[in-house]
Amino acid sequence: TNPGPQNSNEGDGGISLQIVATDDDLDTLSYSASGLPTGLSIDPASGLITGSLDYTSSGPYSVDVTVTDGQDPTVVTFSWDVTEVNRAPVLSAIGPQGGAENTGINIGLSATDPDTGDTLAFSASGLPLFCSLTDNLDRTGAIDCTPGFDDAGSYVITVTVDDNGIPVLSDFETFTLTVANTNRAPDVTNPGPQNSNEGDGGISLQIVATDADLDTLAYSATGLPAGLSIDPVSGLITGSLDYSTAGTYSVDVTVTDGQDPTAVTFSWDVTDVPLMHVESITTGFYVNKGKTYYTADVLVLDDGGAPLAGVDVTANWTVTNADTTSTTRST
Repeated sequence: TNPGPQNSNEGDGGISLQIVATDDDLDTLSYSASGLPTGLSIDPASGLITGSLDYTSSGPYSVDVTVTDGQDPTVVTFSWDVTEVNRAPVLSAIGPQGGAENTGINIGLSATDPDTGDTLAFSASGLPLFCSLTDNLDRTGAIDCTPGFDDAGSYVITVTVDDNGIPVLSDFETFTLTVANTNRAPDVTNPGPQNSNEGDGGISLQIVATDADLDTLAYSATGLPAGLSIDPVSGLITGSLDYSTAGTYSVDVTVTDGQDPTAVTFSWDVTDVPLMHVESITTGFYVNKGKTYYTADVLVLDDGGAPLAGVDVTANWTVTNADTTSTTRST
């Protein structure tokens, strides 16, 4: 008996189709078949077709079943259509991802599909603006991220892979991308060469520094002329120079945000100002045209004992006349 057209789906298991045959002579019958879908076979003694269909067996089949009594065979032909069944793609595990600000992050993507002929497409939701998805069209792809200095934080991203089967099937994974903060060192303006004199007081030099992360800054300095110091909070250099500070100084100012220091170096020239004292005063007078003129020779020495010329000296004069009248002048 011709069983008529048969219909199955890929992946069907436990298929059972009995071929019914009789023989008027009650001869023993044997069965054979050709053209069966892959995975099916016929029992030569009972004529029972059994088996399971794998996922590569789709298509129309023309099946010939032959039954013989050992002398005269009988053949029946029928169709067997196996419908393709789409199977979902499988996205390779991604897992938690991480990186740091101002550093490139690459997240590789890949997927497989048991239906080798299916085309796969990647998509993503929740991508931050500094990330982009590339589909290589070969079942691989990548998410590339370039976080800036204001992008630290955690981002929840979902990647989906779709096939082009009927119906469309997909797989997805949701993962967390964590971007760590990258500290930026302070920006310090070099004040440039400084010039002062021994004995200068009320010196004030502001070190200007900024921090893009708005961190609290701390200031320190080495190599300052004696008598000067820097305020660790404000960065203001203040103080007075005594008369032993002449020389050229290389000053290093360091500004730190607690993580990364920035240093600037500049010169500070302190000019020597000689100390002087009046060593002696020789007085005298002369008369000219009836007027008396008083003189004083003043000897001024520097701190090394050398005479100094061109020094302005202010002196108070007291002239006492014979009649005990005195006059005081400043010259």
